[in-house]
Amino acid sequence: MKRILVVLSLLCSVFMAQGQGIIFFQGTFDEAKAEAKKQNKYIFIDCWENGCVPCYYMDQEVFPLKAVGDFYNAHFICLKENMFVGEGIGIRGKYDINCFPTFIYLTIVGELAHYNCGSKHPDGLIELGKTALNDSNNMRGLLARFEKGERDTFFLKKLI
Repeated sequence: MKRILVVLSLLCSVFMAQGQGIIFFQGTFDEAKAEAKKQNKYIFIDCWENGCVPCYYMDQEVFPLKAVGDFYNAHFICLKENMFVGEGIGIRGKYDINCFPTFIYLTIVGELAHYNCGSKHPDGLIELGKTALNDSNNMRGLLARFEKGERDTFFLKKLI
């Protein structure tokens, strides 16, 4: 009997270790910004609402995946905010969020670097995170290039 219990507990610990997805920060938005500065990481916010099927898909099928967690946990302080409760209301207003899920990426100092709306497959979410980290291709970088006068057709299509 003891052997069975030992084997079962070992199997459970192996399966639990393999399924490590995104670890969402447990604290306030201000605490997350302080932690981002401390760890020199961007901030990723999953903006969701109750009853949102694509939000549920992300929560159940994408965020728990090891590959997604490995990338996001290494590069971001990750938050999950309901846009109709608590701090989510202020975030929703500040960033004008009207579709769900919306993914917001903030720089280390809390400036908007990139955002995207709609659910993603795992590889798409990782690519979105890579884009957010790339200051020449994220929304903030593209807008800076536009303000400096860049107007070629390829660039404008990318900006749109």
